[in-house]
Amino acid sequence: MKQVLDDLGQKVYQEALDTTKVEPIAPGEMVDVSFDPLRMTFNIALPPEVDIGPYRDTRVEFTPTATVSDEAVTDALEVIQQQHALLEPVERSAQEGDVLRVDVLGLLGEEGENSEELLHDKDAEITIGARTDWPMPGFSEQLVGISSDETSVFDLSFPDDYVNTSLAGQTVHFQVRCIGIKSRTLPKLDDDFAKLVDGEPETMLELRIAIREQLQIAAESQQNREFQQKAVDEVVEGSRVSFPRVMLDNQIDELLREHDLALRRRGLTIQDHLKIDGKSEEQMRDELVPEATKRVKRALVLGKVVDREGLQVEDLAVEQRITASAEAFGDAADQVRSALDNEQGRRSIKNDLLVNLAIERLAEIAKGEAPELHDGTPETTAESDEGK
Repeated sequence: MKQVLDDLGQKVYQEALDTTKVEPIAPGEMVDVSFDPLRMTFNIALPPEVDIGPYRDTRVEFTPTATVSDEAVTDALEVIQQQHALLEPVERSAQEGDVLRVDVLGLLGEEGENSEELLHDKDAEITIGARTDWPMPGFSEQLVGISSDETSVFDLSFPDDYVNTSLAGQTVHFQVRCIGIKSRTLPKLDDDFAKLVDGEPETMLELRIAIREQLQIAAESQQNREFQQKAVDEVVEGSRVSFPRVMLDNQIDELLREHDLALRRRGLTIQDHLKIDGKSEEQMRDELVPEATKRVKRALVLGKVVDREGLQVEDLAVEQRITASAEAFGDAADQVRSALDNEQGRRSIKNDLLVNLAIERLAEIAKGEAPELHDGTPETTAESDEGK
């Protein structure tokens, strides 16, 4: 009986679409069937509706204020110094500043049947006293005095104001096996070091100047990104957007994939995270609705801006993006190019470039610097990635 209804339902559904001229963006779903007379009810995912209003009237104040402090330059120099440290294996107990290779098991709560595995990393590297909170604040300091092939067992508690509120105040039982210890000798910060680092600066002064210039560029880029975000938010806030539930569900799925990937880098999975938080997957999906809604609205508004502004991307820009992405992988460049240089990959890259153009155009509009819009005439053609 079910198969008969399904076959009949598909026929009735298609006839209804042909009659009403409705163009759904996803397959319909039969939600109810009644008999005598036969009546079938379907949910149809209609195309989204986007009204961005007078978006060209949007204005956001922009005052270039990006500056780099002397402390920021010193901190960046220290990072470079750490990267050039000399590491040498030692046969002694661990001291402040040493680099350790360790196997780490972290159990949430006291060790026993009811404990939950928070992390389980093999052959991890950690520097005692380094400015890092991995895997949690105060962890590396607990390893002072440990020797190779020795296992240290200790408990640590997350601060009550920890950024991850689900872990705040909770205790973790650690079992840490030390695989090896290396001493770390930092190079002296002198002119010889400056030559070693870059090859162009001849003195420490020139190196500090180069670092400041790089930090200034980064600071200005960050300020521009923040301004662009404000401009986009203003336009999204002033838009009326409606979309079918299937688009929201697809975005929630994408957010879950992103969370799962981030957790796997830490040796966890979504299921591990749910156990720690004491939540179901459905509860997690519900919590992601606001962020997913924001993303869908933003994407739809930017798509409308692309259409209204007549923004275009040339094939050359797509080719340059593929080349740049592939070359970044060195020896694996050919495999990366093969993965990107196809219809789906080119379409995805083109969409990304169009989104970037839309964001840049909204920033120009917010500053009052956008070119005049001529109806029906493409305003922007992306010919290359240079300067982006």
